[in-house]
Amino acid sequence: MRFYSDLEVELLIEDLTEAAHCEWSYLNGFGHGRGFSVYKKTGHLQEEFFLDKGQTIEETIWYENGVKREYYRKNPFSVQRWNADGVLLREANEEQDKKWYPSSKLKSVFIKKKEYTRYDESGEWLVKIKSEYEYVVLSEKEMSFNHVYIENHYMDLLQDHDFYKYFIIWLHRLERNKLAEAICNLIKSDILWHKYDGINLAKKYKIHEAIPYIKLELNNNEIPPSPDPNMGYGDTISGRARITLKEIENLSF
Repeated sequence: MRFYSDLEVELLIEDLTEAAHCEWSYLNGFGHGRGFSVYKKTGHLQEEFFLDKGQTIEETIWYENGVKREYYRKNPFSVQRWNADGVLLREANEEQDKKWYPSSKLKSVFIKKKEYTRYDESGEWLVKIKSEYEYVVLSEKEMSFNHVYIENHYMDLLQDHDFYKYFIIWLHRLERNKLAEAICNLIKSDILWHKYDGINLAKKYKIHEAIPYIKLELNNNEIPPSPDPNMGYGDTISGRARITLKEIENLSF
């Protein structure tokens, strides 16, 4: 839900640098009625929306090539999202939320107030989560995992950013040598928040095999960007590395 004041509309117009022409209507200082913008190069619509006293009741956004990108409707609630090739990636309504991979294979289904199911691109289910809410709650006691499949593919699944948060909850089920392998690979990752979490997990599970990789991060003063808007990282990679080494090796700096 969005509301547009006069100033916000002016700022929106300034931000639409790709648009050759923009139109808004007003009512008592708020956007009202139809508004749209057009791409400079192609002449295709970039965005079209309908406002009711500043509140968005319907909105469609297109890629520059004319392919539809996003659609939103307030009542009845509906959200859709496509990639630039026209592949549907998400479709949500009041009852369920479904997502697909760019290959068009089913990625997840959330039946609200009932169950969320996450799939691998091969079609195998990975995790099922019971939920009484309109959203998914990451409570391990409500989660069922496809243990055999995940254990046989966990190194590949580490690269799946969307499955990552579920993988971290499942991780402790691995036998000790595989647990160490997974955590070392997290620390070696180029993804900063994988690296940060891997160092923390090495401390949690006392993974001595990770020490050489942790030492390589002692001069890494980067703070990972958050993969989730509801969480964040308040320390540098090197700060985490020092804390972990001190606990694992009983070292001081």
